[in-house]
Amino acid sequence: MQEEYNDDGPQGAPGPLRTKNEVTEDEKVERPNIVVTPEMKIEELGNVESTIDNMVLVKASVSGDYQVLSEGSLLVLDDRSVIGVVADTLGRVEEPLYTIRFNSAEEITDLKVEEGKKIFYVPEHSTYVFT
Repeated sequence: MQEEYNDDGPQGAPGPLRTKNEVTEDEKVERPNIVVTPEMKIEELGNVESTIDNMVLVKASVSGDYQVLSEGSLLVLDDRSVIGVVADTLGRVEEPLYTIRFNSAEEITDLKVEEGKKIFYVPEHSTYVFT
């Protein structure tokens, strides 16, 4: 019997189908080990729009026509405590939405990240997408 293959291995492999860059539940999210000092500039990104399981959605307060943060950009709260990095950017350029991934919903609660909370980015530890 001949087994069929594609770029990802044998076809008909057990388990659910996954896209090439799909993040699986068992992948740990590591918060960057960076201390944001008072001398470092922070700028407002936007407010927490909602939380879904282990993900937070942030609605940008500045139009993406000005700038859009790239994946991996450092995010903090107003007290400069690091909460994570931009995991993905969604929506229209004029109104970007950013996702932040966590290991669990409990981690989000422990960090005091809740709907309406202001989220900031650190320009020194951020990169931008050209729009």
